[in-house]
Amino acid sequence: MPVRPKPSKHPCCFYEWSSLQTRRQTKEGVKHAFDCYPKASIGIITGELSDLTIIDIDTKDKNKKITQELVSSARQLLKNLPPTLTVQTPSKGYHLYYKYTPNLKNSSKDIHPQADIRSQGGFVFAPPTKDPRGSYKFITPIDHPIVPFPTNSPFLNKQTEKINPLVRLKGVPCNNRNTNFTKLFGTFLAFVARYRKNKKTLTQEEIILLQEFAIFANSRNTPPMEHGRMVKTFNSILSRETNHKQNIKF
Repeated sequence: MPVRPKPSKHPCCFYEWSSLQTRRQTKEGVKHAFDCYPKASIGIITGELSDLTIIDIDTKDKNKKITQELVSSARQLLKNLPPTLTVQTPSKGYHLYYKYTPNLKNSSKDIHPQADIRSQGGFVFAPPTKDPRGSYKFITPIDHPIVPFPTNSPFLNKQTEKINPLVRLKGVPCNNRNTNFTKLFGTFLAFVARYRKNKKTLTQEEIILLQEFAIFANSRNTPPMEHGRMVKTFNSILSRETNHKQNIKF
């Protein structure tokens, strides 16, 4: 799949993202997209369509805010997972390609503070995509078997644990702020939708109330997310869960 280079990271296509997850693109469609975007990166759609679930592990302290203990824990996670087709990312992290595992949901930091899951509803950059830091490259033979994710893995159980949304209002430390905010705000939007009879168009008054809730929820984190990052996450969730497509500034 052709993808606009970072920081955009949007598919170069002429269809809705939801349709790309359920039907394979034609050779003609891919060629046309690359003709329109000759500098596009290469992406792989994860999930049922490609029969892929990819674990993205970051084993470096790239922003100097991650404890050495977490970095060491991420490296141990990498060693404990079964060998499979593996790509090294420009940040020197790793993408581990596994057979599609429906029980592993597309998420960030659920199984480990240094690991993301790309499954149904996600995609990853693929070799030989480049960015200013370097290239995505295979570190196993390209024909290495893609193995199933272990069914006895504790991460499968960890991801399916249910957390009371009210507990999330207590706030979390730096490494889990984005995930906590996303889940809390997403749950709140779903709750609101039920009482609005699932109407997705929001009034201006409702948007203002959602802004106030987002600011309050973020204030509980230690420390709170940077305001710009919080607003970006807010708009991303709002666009996905409602018909409101215009970015909101506050």
